[in-house]
Amino acid sequence: MKLQRFMGLVAAVALAACAGTPGPGDSGYAYNVEGDYDGVATVDRQAFSGPMQLSTVPGGIVTGSYRVTQPVEIGGPVEGTLLND
Repeated sequence: MKLQRFMGLVAAVALAACAGTPGPGDSGYAYNVEGDYDGVATVDRQAFSGPMQLSTVPGGIVTGSYRVTQPVEIGGPVEGTLLND
């Protein structure tokens, strides 16, 4: 009986380790957005540009910060969630 329980546990661990492909925020997920970015957003024909730093953690949670450098200096936090690809 103990051998059956042990084999069942080994099978469960093996299935859990092989289950699915990496998801948002998991290592190896192709669409994680972690990194440094430079960008431009246009609001009412006015361009705002600056850097943004993002990190992605398991579950697809994205956090980081942005800083607008042109035409004025402002900044703040970034929070979000990756969904699929």
